[in-house]
Amino acid sequence: DVECLNWLADAEVPVSVVFTKMDKKKKKCPKNSENILAFEREMHEIFEHMPPRVATSSASGVGKDGLLRYLARLRNLAEQTAVVPSLPFLDI
Repeated sequence: DVECLNWLADAEVPVSVVFTKMDKKKKKCPKNSENILAFEREMHEIFEHMPPRVATSSASGVGKDGLLRYLARLRNLAEQTAVVPSLPFLDI
C-alpha cells in the first residue's frame, strides 16, 4: 500500500484513501485505529498535504454516507471541469 502511494505521489496522481473492514479484528494484530495511525504516519512522509481519508465497514455501514457524499462531490467536480479533447475524424 505504501509503495503504491509512493508511486502515485511521484506521478502526481491525486489519491484518496479508503480504510475498509473497520468492523474486523484480526487476532494478534493491533487495533484498526492503531493501524490507521501507523499508515497515516507513513503518508505524512510521502505527501506534503494529506489526501482525503475515510474509514468504512460494509457490515455495519460505518463511513458509507461520508464516502458516498465524497464520491458525489468528486463526480460533480469532474463534470464541472471536464475537458473533452477534439479529435480529428478518421476516415477508415
